[in-house]
Amino acid sequence: MTALIPGLLPRRTHYRRGKAPDSGAFLERYRSQLAALTAERQPELDALSRKLARQEQAIARFLDRHAEAADSSEQVLAVPPLFGGHGQRCR
Repeated sequence: MTALIPGLLPRRTHYRRGKAPDSGAFLERYRSQLAALTAERQPELDALSRKLARQEQAIARFLDRHAEAADSSEQVLAVPPLFGGHGQRCR
């Protein structure tokens, strides 16, 4: 990756008690590198976004289908509790 974008190589600008690095220049470099990476990976990002949308639709359909089945099975499973249901313990 660093071979493609040389600006990602580690910078060796250290300071001790002198002038601190310019934060404006850092932000400008960061934004330009981010734009370059985004442009380079845009097709992959688009494909992943489409895949995520398909998966979300599939999950929604699954939940819709199984919610109807769960509603009908809850009616069948509504049976009185065992042993009277008054907090009595089985010995």
